[in-house]
Amino acid sequence: MKLKKHHLIVILYFFALNACKQEKHFINENDDLVKFEQVENYFPVFLNDQIADIYVSNAQDEGIWMAAKNLQKDLYSLTGQIPKITRNIDNLGSNPYIIIGAIQTEDIAKLSSELPNKLNNKWEKFIIQGVSDPFELNQPALLIAGSDKRGAIFGIYELVAKMGVSPWHWWADVPVIQQEIITVNTEPYTLEEPKVKYRGIFINVGLTHLS
Repeated sequence: MKLKKHHLIVILYFFALNACKQEKHFINENDDLVKFEQVENYFPVFLNDQIADIYVSNAQDEGIWMAAKNLQKDLYSLTGQIPKITRNIDNLGSNPYIIIGAIQTEDIAKLSSELPNKLNNKWEKFIIQGVSDPFELNQPALLIAGSDKRGAIFGIYELVAKMGVSPWHWWADVPVIQQEIITVNTEPYTLEEPKVKYRGIFINVGLTHLS
């Protein structure tokens, strides 16, 4: 049975309505991963009008780069400042920096001796943690490492969600509230491997009459 156009609109409407009811601002003030104040041993994503840079090496999959560009846009929505994003270490400078990538690449695997044991042979798993200035820039560094490319991507979106950008931001116009300070816990943070592979919302591509 094929869905008619108005049926699809109603379904999407109830998705959006439910999201708006449950996630008016999508911020959990009691969360330990992200704080909206200066906290000792937390990574300063945005502090004293300075926003962290984003680094993704050329060894990383294009999908990770695209998700990192979305992180850049979301941080702009949260702070009003556009963070620098680069694939060249030489372009990093005087700001704290966020490193993103999959454990299969040498540039990520070498950042922590514990990462391979925690991420190898895992499915879409990620770890968010502080690392000790691996590029010797005298700046704090935060790592988003995935067991695979999708793990790294889900790590990005998990962090963004904790910062206050709802997964329903585009679909349901859930508002983003700007913050004066954003800091992230440097202790390792992760979630269990998903019980469902290839997660997402499916819309029947056979509905060609909707295009």
